[in-house]
Formats: sequence, structure tokens, C-alpha cells
Amino acid sequence: MGNTLIIDGLGEGGTLVCSRPFSLMIKPVGGSCNLDCSYCYYRGLHGWGLLSMRQLESVFINYEASQPPGIPLTFIWHGGEPLLAGENYFREAVALQKELFAGKREFENVLQSNAVLMTESLADFLAGNGFLCGVSVDGPEYLHDISRRTLSGKGSWKMAVNGIKMLAAAGARINAMVAVGKHNVAHPAEVYCFLKDIGLEYIQLLPVAEGPSGRLEGEEWGDFLCAVFDLWRSSDIGRVFVNYFDNTLALHAGLRPDMCVLARECPPCPSIETCGDVYACDHLSRPLHGNIFAVPLADVMSSAHEQAHETGKFLSLSEECRSCPYLRLCNGDCPVHRTARTEKGEGISSLCISYRKYFAYTYGFFSEWASSIAPVP
Repeated sequence: MGNTLIIDGLGEGGTLVCSRPFSLMIKPVGGSCNLDCSYCYYRGLHGWGLLSMRQLESVFINYEASQPPGIPLTFIWHGGEPLLAGENYFREAVALQKELFAGKREFENVLQSNAVLMTESLADFLAGNGFLCGVSVDGPEYLHDISRRTLSGKGSWKMAVNGIKMLAAAGARINAMVAVGKHNVAHPAEVYCFLKDIGLEYIQLLPVAEGPSGRLEGEEWGDFLCAVFDLWRSSDIGRVFVNYFDNTLALHAGLRPDMCVLARECPPCPSIETCGDVYACDHLSRPLHGNIFAVPLADVMSSAHEQAHETGKFLSLSEECRSCPYLRLCNGDCPVHRTARTEKGEGISSLCISYRKYFAYTYGFFSEWASSIAPVP
């Protein structure tokens, strides 16, 4: 979201309070969900509930005050399953945003959903209000339904695909959110070709390296990435956009990646629970010891807890990572994934072997491509 930073003053203990751009993740229903995905890292971690419109207004105002002047606001609606809040809830929320920010601030909404509760009316509303819709879909039915089942144990694929079709018919922007775990990692071609067949051109691949089950091991993730890369390279460059390939190119070109897992430091991206508690990261579940209903968000995001969260990713790198030829591409992966141990007992990503394989396999291609990109001044 840019590098703008404005010093607003001093907080408690003499810490600098700074306004800087970051998106805000809102969990309107907390951890409530209508699916029981076997690999879900969020199961049972946080409470349930529903943010009221009055509470949302407080969240919106606090977030807006934390951002530098002129910077667009980005709201990420996450869960659980945020659509459990209902269509009318989102209509009221967007109406409130327009009331607060129209003519003053640009704003964008991002929805991450399983699309099971999608309706034509809701799809039209989301498309008409410019929502970017990330929809979880793990490939064709026989792969998706292994792990993504309803609370009663039924497969969710038909409902998810139907939701995707309604969003597409309404003209919504859609990203495929693809969890790659034990259930589908051995089927890269089937997953990738299915996504293309249903018209999904923007693909976010998400390795299962945390959570209760389905975690990837050894070179599985690397083999999957390399196989999808071959398919993409053969016919889809400029037509299909895969998060890992876009970001690998950016890193080879010396640009900052969009993916936090590949960044040198954890970027600021606070998550708000239904009780108002602020967390540094959706995955780390690291509390920042602040509540958005009681404390200015700018203060929370300027705190020592947040700074330690952001810088800790690089500072905690193992000796093996620091000497790795692919460090500038991987940056040690997400700290949550550092569950493996080096010979010296230091934490290292459980996906390390896979990343080494992928970066070695694609190095020549992306390095050559990056050399043709003019550096950004």
C-alpha cells in the first residue's frame, strides 16, 4: 500500500505514533463458519459473535484516523465465514462507509468467502460495489470435497462453484483461494486446469503448513509449484496470474512482493475480532494488547508489540537461512511455518526443501525476465 509514514506524536512510554498505510482485516462473525474444513488453522482459536453497526462505525472511524491523508482505505472481510452476517449486514456496512467517506476518502472492500451462501442478489451487490471476492476452491469436486465439507459432513464443492458462477455472471472480480494440502498436492494439473476451465484467471496458491491436518511434507509443495509453473509457462503467461509467479518475478527484479510470506519483514496488517481486540496477524494470532473500541489504532500499530512482530521475521532467521542463496526470494517464509529445526536447533520453514526446489527450478526463467524490467527509481 505504499511507504508513506507520518509522525503524529508521542504515545505512552515515549513511543512515536505514526500514520502509515495498511489494510484492515475485519472478522464480523469471528470464527463462526458453515464449513468444517479439516485443515483450517483458525478452528477454535477465537470467539464468535457479531460486530454491530455501531461497533463497525467505531472501527471505520478509528481505522480512517490511523491512515495518512489521501491514502485509500482497504477493508478485508474475513472469518470464519463473513457471509454468515447476511446480505443486509453488508448492505448496511457499505452504506455506512459511503456516509463516512464519500468525497473524503477512496475505499475498497475485499471479501474472503467459501461462497456457499452466495445468492444472485448478493453477487449483484458485491459486483456493483466493487468488492474483490476471494473464493476458496481447492480444485475439482473429488479433490475439493475431501477437506472442505459442511458441518453435517457433506461436500461443499457444488455450492462453492455455484457461488463462483453467480459472482462471474454479475461481473465481480474473483480470486481463487486454493489451499494446497495432502488432499490435492499430488494433482497439480487437475487443480490448475480446473480453475482455468471455470474461468478463474487470478489464482492464489496457499500451502497448508499449519493447522490440525493435511500439512505438506518434503518436496510435495515444490513439486506442485514446479508442475503448475510448467503448465502456466507453456500457454498462460499474460492470461492467468498466479501469486507465486508474480511475486517471484517481482523479487528477482528487486521489487517488494505483495505476499507477506515472501517479504523481508511482516507487513502491518491488523486483524479485528468481534470483541474489538487487535491482532498483528491472522495466522500468528499474536495479540497487540489493544482494543479498537478503547485505543486509537494508530497507537496500537506504533506499539513495541507491533514493531517486534514486523521486524521479528528477519531478526529470527536461522544461520542456515542467512547463508541460503535463495534468501532474497524466500526471506525465510512465514514465521508460523518455521516448525522444522536445523542441526543447531534453530527454527526453519517446514517448506524449506520445497522452496529451494521451486526457486532453483524457476531461477533462470525469472532472472532473465527480470533483467528486462526497468528498475523503479
